[in-house]
Amino acid sequence: MITWMQRHKKWLVITIWLSTIAFVGAGFVGWGSYNYGSSAGSLATVGDLKVQQKDLQNEYNILYQQYEQKFGNAFNKELAKQLKLDQIAFQTVIQKFLLLNYGHSLGLYITNEEVAKYLVTIPAFLQNGKFSKDTYLKVLKQNRTTPADFEDQIKKDLLIKKVQIILDTKVGKTELDNLNKLFFSQDRVSINIINNSNFKVNSSKSNVKKYWEDNKQKYTTLESYNIKYYKVKITDDVKKSKRASLETYLKLKKGQLNFSNTALIDVNTKLFTAENFIKIKDAKIGKVLKPIENGKYFYIVQVTEKKQPEPLSFDKAYNKAKQDYIAVKTAQLIDQKIATISKNFSGKDVGFLNFENEQKIDGLTDDEVMALKRSVSSSTTQINSVKLNNKAVVYKITDSKIGKASLNIDIKGFVQNIKSNETINKLIEKLQNQYSVVSNVKVK
Repeated sequence: MITWMQRHKKWLVITIWLSTIAFVGAGFVGWGSYNYGSSAGSLATVGDLKVQQKDLQNEYNILYQQYEQKFGNAFNKELAKQLKLDQIAFQTVIQKFLLLNYGHSLGLYITNEEVAKYLVTIPAFLQNGKFSKDTYLKVLKQNRTTPADFEDQIKKDLLIKKVQIILDTKVGKTELDNLNKLFFSQDRVSINIINNSNFKVNSSKSNVKKYWEDNKQKYTTLESYNIKYYKVKITDDVKKSKRASLETYLKLKKGQLNFSNTALIDVNTKLFTAENFIKIKDAKIGKVLKPIENGKYFYIVQVTEKKQPEPLSFDKAYNKAKQDYIAVKTAQLIDQKIATISKNFSGKDVGFLNFENEQKIDGLTDDEVMALKRSVSSSTTQINSVKLNNKAVVYKITDSKIGKASLNIDIKGFVQNIKSNETINKLIEKLQNQYSVVSNVKVK
């Protein structure tokens, strides 16, 4: 799943930031706050606006919940980390702030009355169908935010929504008729499924070693850091805990107290959040960092040594190199098989494919059937192929017909969203040249 999400990351981001307005309330009833450390200072400056920690925190919550809604229990914090969701959130915030600058240049603004009208529509703040101030304040307190910060976020979202409305493009009747015919067209296909497991790769140690020698630059240790740290537990009295951590920090800095823990950390560390890891890795050697809020503790950290990546010996790189070698050789064998089958095609007829109905095909999962449909619908040749996670499908289009538009699928809305997305993406590209973006964090 992580491979699929990484492959479709750009599409997901487009969808996510366009629908942020619908998740303003949902972010406060989900998995909880993701810790980006101290709220002091700004993360970036976009045009005339400063991106604060709270902006990134809010965006992360929104993104996390959208992925969680799409993938259910299969999505978790570990997958979020692998997908670098915090970095996606940062990039999305920058896009939003470009649009906010543009909105201000157009003279757009949001009144307190508009904020109030929106607040009373958020289910999390309603009791018996009516807005409850007590519930509102309670929910915000539980999520470590204030009415001022939350309402400021609503203003930003509503302003972006106004920009979207201005940029909305219409879908003409002729255009819609042609798209309906195209979308509901059906192709009859025959298929030949190629399973990766059918290919046996000679992964002898000598073959793997030759591959490793040709690709040594891929196999190194991670850049890592030796650190000392001291933890101060966060109690119910957060302010008191903060004072205690500052007192501990001063003692450690003056040498009046010794660090109680040591660790070797890299980008995959589970000890710190991704954002806090960036703070630590960017610190000067020997400097004692001010308390960093991380989970249930304040951490006072000192980086004692920075260790550069080093080439891995063949023995240490063997398992990963063998895995990569098998994958590369299997892909080559699949390409050869696809070429052979395509030259003298013979396959199983699976009937007409369409997007409206859920269809079952032996040997393919539902997701793989949908991928096949997408490939067939966009194919410009009679014989073609599509590669899936652990297999490939060679297909031949044997017949085509125009289907009838379905009332169950909103083609107009679908096309409208695509056109709006493209328009806003082009605008963002232009705004990136118009407004300066100065980042205070490193995002790869």
